[in-house]
Amino acid sequence: MSMLESPTGASTNIRDAVATVSLNLHSYSLVHFLTAIVWSHLYSFSFEQNPDWTREYPGQEEILEYLMGIAQKYELYPYTRFNTAVDAAFWENAAKKWKTTVSIQGGKDAEFGRSYTVTSDFPVSGVGQLNVPNLPDILALDEFRGKLMHSARCDWSYYQRFPNWAIPRLDAPIPSWKRSLYRYVQ
Repeated sequence: MSMLESPTGASTNIRDAVATVSLNLHSYSLVHFLTAIVWSHLYSFSFEQNPDWTREYPGQEEILEYLMGIAQKYELYPYTRFNTAVDAAFWENAAKKWKTTVSIQGGKDAEFGRSYTVTSDFPVSGVGQLNVPNLPDILALDEFRGKLMHSARCDWSYYQRFPNWAIPRLDAPIPSWKRSLYRYVQ
């Protein structure tokens, strides 16, 4: 397994439960009309602002393209194991290291083993917990006859996240002159 060495000697590697860089955009991968619900520039990392958003509220493809570009620019792919979920992490006092048990969620890597343990100096959690549905414990919820859904598993033919009549989205293309201006204003 390739490791990224830091100046302090700490090793770095990234685990993601999905098959690509995504920030949970994979949950909506079949939905081509998905667009951002907040202004596009809020999807830019502070260390890598994107002045080239083409719309005020970009679509899934444009956000994913930005994220994949970041992963390529900072050479994160060699240090990333996709389709891998963290099952447990514990501190081993004798070794002064973290032991993290991970399981392979599928794909070709699963042919070589279902789980393994990673030793590291420290873990960083980016669990994306909002991608797993958790319905509230409401009395008689099971008797409700209407449509039940969770934002992590939406039926997009039925659901509109923020209707424009409630909060006007004001989406529009960002003209090239404005994108040029964004290069100098951050």
